[in-house]
Amino acid sequence: MCSASMTTELPMALKFKFGGYQWSLREGFPPMGSHERTDPKFVDALKLAHPPLGKLTLHEIASWIVARLNYITSGSLEVEDNFFANDTNEFGYKIKISDNADTTLAHGAVVIHADRVYFAALDIKIPDFQLAFVSLLVDSPNDLAKGEIVVCLPELKKKRRYGWDGYSLTNW
Repeated sequence: MCSASMTTELPMALKFKFGGYQWSLREGFPPMGSHERTDPKFVDALKLAHPPLGKLTLHEIASWIVARLNYITSGSLEVEDNFFANDTNEFGYKIKISDNADTTLAHGAVVIHADRVYFAALDIKIPDFQLAFVSLLVDSPNDLAKGEIVVCLPELKKKRRYGWDGYSLTNW
């Protein structure tokens, strides 16, 4: 049985450095006013940057993203929650990049839904946040951390699972 839990807005909890930026990550959705790139779309950009992703289903790509983010955050992704249940049938991770002075350069979110995966952002002081995020994900693309995210669909009494079990990507 699925039961929804209530989450409260928290500060960016997980921090790491990559590409000369300070990155912060927490559970959440894109900020108001953000937009998706359409050329290329996020999943297409991932496939172009790392062609083996082209052989995976959308669900497996979502699982790969979860496993990469878990690796990048040293296995701490589940601190942000590993069980999601809401009426939009999706979950996401809010991402912010800052400079060494802690000035926000861009912020957005990767969102995983049963039918699509997208990245929406505000490019405040950098030309292409999606490209920076794709570069983060495809840097050492085979480094994955074991973990599982569960999305509960209360009205259907079903669950979707994303992640990596140490041997394969979750595809159901």
